[in-house]
Amino acid sequence: MARQFTDRDQAATANRDGEYVLWFEADLYDQLQIIEILARLADLGVPAGRVTLICIGEHPGIARFGGLGELTADQLRELPHTNACARLTPGALELATRAWAAFRAPASDGLAAIADGAPFAGAAFARAQARETRPYQGDTSASVGWAGWQKGRTRCSASTRPAAPCSEQRDCA
Repeated sequence: MARQFTDRDQAATANRDGEYVLWFEADLYDQLQIIEILARLADLGVPAGRVTLICIGEHPGIARFGGLGELTADQLRELPHTNACARLTPGALELATRAWAAFRAPASDGLAAIADGAPFAGAAFARAQARETRPYQGDTSASVGWAGWQKGRTRCSASTRPAAPCSEQRDCA
């Protein structure tokens, strides 16, 4: 897993002059990757207008949506033209940078202030904090609580109804 993160970060650095389209799901793991990647892109000086985020937590007609892998090619092609897609703003990158710093901090005190401005990260933080107070509730992916999430280094509310194409800038992190 560490190798995959290293490869991901190297690719981001090597392509810092390019366009980024990030496809993620609404689960906690993906939400944490989003704030980490956006913070990394901000550190690299990538302008927010070159970053597009597609995040989906549900899809019409799928009662128990499990992720992007369930979608057909046609459904995937539609996502960039829905509210699941947003071209980011400088404020979104700033917020993701603060969120990533708050998440990596030794204590979780600063997370509440970040959560108010970032619905995606806010849900991830709420779930991580819940695990801190009650580690292991049968969820083996994050049973080690807050310290484990930091060491191992949600739900997104994006709807898939048709909207303006991703060229429209919206704050989202």
